[in-house]
Amino acid sequence: MVGGIIVGAVLNVGIVFAGLRIGFTIVGSTVGAILGFGVLRGIMRKGTILEVNIFQTVASSVNTVNAGIIFTVPVLFLLGMQSQIDYGALILASVAGSLLGVVLIIPLRKQIIEYERLRFPTAVGVAQILKSPGAGKEKAQLLFISLVVSLGIMSLTYDWGLLAPMLPGNLDVGHVLRLPAGWSFTFAVSLLSLGAGYLAGRPGLVVLYGTLLNYWFLIPICIGLGWVPEGWADFNFWDNGEAAYGQAADFIGDFSYFTSRAVGIGMILGGAIAGLVIAGPAVKAAVSSLRSASLGGRQEEV
Repeated sequence: MVGGIIVGAVLNVGIVFAGLRIGFTIVGSTVGAILGFGVLRGIMRKGTILEVNIFQTVASSVNTVNAGIIFTVPVLFLLGMQSQIDYGALILASVAGSLLGVVLIIPLRKQIIEYERLRFPTAVGVAQILKSPGAGKEKAQLLFISLVVSLGIMSLTYDWGLLAPMLPGNLDVGHVLRLPAGWSFTFAVSLLSLGAGYLAGRPGLVVLYGTLLNYWFLIPICIGLGWVPEGWADFNFWDNGEAAYGQAADFIGDFSYFTSRAVGIGMILGGAIAGLVIAGPAVKAAVSSLRSASLGGRQEEV
């Protein structure tokens, strides 16, 4: 349990940092299970599948609360209110949200797992890792190697890196291929997005689809129809010269900020409302079960 709390806290910091950079969160259950094998079976040379399961359950429970931060705090920055944040109140709100989630999940667990028998992909994946000790050990070694490689690349490409002037953080592939300036085609050297996509699996491709839709379709359409503020798109969209690329880079940055305030906040709000609507039947059934229990039924949820 102590190991799970420590690893969960470290995972929480890492996933919050990654989530704020890439825009979506990652479930830490699989990583917690792999690290559980690495710590208990690899380093301490003890522990059965039960101990590893407790380790990953505690670790994933500690770091799951980051979703509430990743999907809400950025709104304050999108609104330009970062200087007005009361961090003490923010911490209290985060703790209160975590406690409220624990209270709500107690009756929902029975409804979702025992009654509706939902099979969550992450839980299925963790079960496969736990049932295959050999695979867990190999994955722990792979995770450690990936950590070393990612740290090495980050130390070379970040602003404070040793080779930062020679190894930029982004590669402008579109410029090399002489694509039109309006079609931004850039690869990030950092392995953060690649690792997050690997952990997220196929659902993470939604971020890629949205990026392609935004930069290669929506922005050209908005420019062509004149839907951008005057003076922003003062470059030749089809030009592939140096000057056009510099002007396009400035425009894309401004346009992304301009659209993210409206579209980003709308998506966060719409996603929250949609989540409540989708979870409505399960919540209603869980509340009904609590009401029946209070009238003389089973009392453990109450």
